[in-house]
Amino acid sequence: MIVQLQQILGTWRHTNGDKIIDFNIRSKNFGEEVTKAMFTIYKRIPDNNIIYEWHGEIEIINSENELPKIQINEIHKTEDKPEYENLTIWMFTAPNEMFVELGNGDRVLFNKLGTIFS
Repeated sequence: MIVQLQQILGTWRHTNGDKIIDFNIRSKNFGEEVTKAMFTIYKRIPDNNIIYEWHGEIEIINSENELPKIQINEIHKTEDKPEYENLTIWMFTAPNEMFVELGNGDRVLFNKLGTIFS
């Protein structure tokens, strides 16, 4: 599967109880191959507390025999959590649904909320 960066631009969300993961991918002022992104995990209750967050420049690495990887360059993060930094696009199930495989092997369904800054 070949994935172009334009396919994943926007705001993606995964919800599991009161825990939310927002993955914001934007393209303003960047090239076709690299863009800015932010990955935030937070708890909605009691006060929208951030559990973990990174931001940086991302690009999609496509190879013939592997799933597309999301490579993060110039990463700034709240702490080291490789399970949230080693991301692979596992599959698209609908135009607004994307499964992302985390670094620990879990596959998480993200729903697209909208397109920002594209």
